[in-house]
Amino acid sequence: MLNRLQQAGIFLHAFVRTRYGFRFSNRAALENWQQRRVSHFLQSCAQHIPYYRAFAGKPLPEWPLMQKDQMQQHFAELNQAGISLQQAQQFGLAAEKQRAFSAPLQPGIAVGLSSGTSGQRGVFLVSDKERARWAGVILARVLKPAHLRQLLNPFAKPLSVAFLLRANSKLYTTVHNARLHFHYGDLQQSLSALVNWLQGVQPQILIAPASVLAALARAQLQGSLQIQPQQVISVAEVLEADDKLLVQQAWRQQAGQIYQCTEGLLAYTCEHGQLHLNEEWLHIQPHWLDTERFTPEITDFGRETQAFVRYRLDDVLRVSSAQCRCGRHSRVLSAIEGRQDDVLWLPAADSSMQPVFPDKLRHLMMQLQPAIEDYRIEQHGMIWLIRLQEATQSTAEQISALQHQTAAALFTLFLQQQLQAPEIRFAGWEAMPAGQKRRRIRCQQSPHKE
Repeated sequence: MLNRLQQAGIFLHAFVRTRYGFRFSNRAALENWQQRRVSHFLQSCAQHIPYYRAFAGKPLPEWPLMQKDQMQQHFAELNQAGISLQQAQQFGLAAEKQRAFSAPLQPGIAVGLSSGTSGQRGVFLVSDKERARWAGVILARVLKPAHLRQLLNPFAKPLSVAFLLRANSKLYTTVHNARLHFHYGDLQQSLSALVNWLQGVQPQILIAPASVLAALARAQLQGSLQIQPQQVISVAEVLEADDKLLVQQAWRQQAGQIYQCTEGLLAYTCEHGQLHLNEEWLHIQPHWLDTERFTPEITDFGRETQAFVRYRLDDVLRVSSAQCRCGRHSRVLSAIEGRQDDVLWLPAADSSMQPVFPDKLRHLMMQLQPAIEDYRIEQHGMIWLIRLQEATQSTAEQISALQHQTAAALFTLFLQQQLQAPEIRFAGWEAMPAGQKRRRIRCQQSPHKE
């Protein structure tokens, strides 16, 4: 267990190295450095992580591919403390039930739970050292120069950050100190309660899931919320074009992104507004779905308490061909499209199953605004169930016309992609439970399985 001085030293080292170091001359130099870090990390894993002892001396491609179900099955063997999955889950769930997130599971080890959009809640362990390093990395990535100057000026007011999430964690509260006031907003509260809370906090930096940012932006535009954040950052959900537009209209800010999950900090928006993979701290092997999209395989060489080696995510990322002006050589993403089960499937003329990627559907639904405020599309085999939330009180005739317009746009898309059209059904809008992650597009059952 580290004392405060030791944690401060680790934090400062990670901050300076991330913000001012890692200046690679080209992509090859970055990859060579990654390989050295991975090699050293694998040696440590073979010594300290029971599950990997049999793989000592082998190169990364010969280590086993890991996914969530395997991680949970071998949880105790994949962390240095020997903590079982049941121990971690019980501790994490008790903390959420009591809404008390400060206590460690063991001295120096904190536990966190993911939101569980796949039906299985992810569990992660982090040490004091890893929390301090994470805090240094995250602040180095997101702080604007003006905010950094404010933090360093002892005569300036503390920097105020509002972080709205379903659950708090010692991982997040690590950043709270005398110069940086970290305010946790519990998404189990109602929107009106969060609005009142934010009025009192008056954050300079606002961090929340995309759907929450959109709801707060609407409140700002309607006059019930009056805050002026100088930076707005989306986390936990896919940031869609309509969310970005609302943030821009409400606060005249371009929403940035932090792509953070159980497996670590995967990507961040740089000072030029481009979304970069965090490849200075992670090795990310792409598994390509087409020429633009891939699912990532993660080896986190900054995590020691719980090992993530060749961990396969089912998130779909779309790479950009643009060269960022910031000078970094990490991959740039044009979008985080969501999970693989956000991809819908339809048969083509030759009976082969072809993907309908979420970005196509999001673009189509964006064209229907401002008539609709939100939507959900679920695939159940060859039936697509669509729920529309109208932006205003609509008559039955207006709702029918909007449904007809939606169906016509979808059938045009199917025709353009030469796909067999599913049956389109509409159902009434149902609000999500408080704190649940928004997923607008989801494949509940693919035609493969009929």
